[in-house]
Amino acid sequence: MRVFEVVELLEAFKENRQLHRSHMKELLDKYFKKHVILGMWEKEVRYNQRVLFDLARELDEIQWYDEEVWTKIFDTAVEKKKINNLYDFKLIHNLCHKINNGGGANSSFQSLSLIHISEPTRPY
Repeated sequence: MRVFEVVELLEAFKENRQLHRSHMKELLDKYFKKHVILGMWEKEVRYNQRVLFDLARELDEIQWYDEEVWTKIFDTAVEKKKINNLYDFKLIHNLCHKINNGGGANSSFQSLSLIHISEPTRPY
């Protein structure tokens, strides 16, 4: 399985919601995170902006905020020397903004906010 296929599965899951969101989150945790998403990151995601931004959009849609995956997404987006589509950059910016404002009660969301908020802007 490849990363773009995981993105397509997430899109299909979004369109056909017979199962609860937690079912797809379990699949991501058990099967897709380690071997597919992180295992093939360098080969399939780092140099393919479409897969990177589609993955970020779909993971946000399903509300799966794994610290390791999201840190890779943000780090890869920041390393880009050229972003082909301004809407993709806006997506990443809005997601960073959402995390910085503590956009959820999820504990991994909270830990991401500690990573991505710079020291002067961190609330006390």
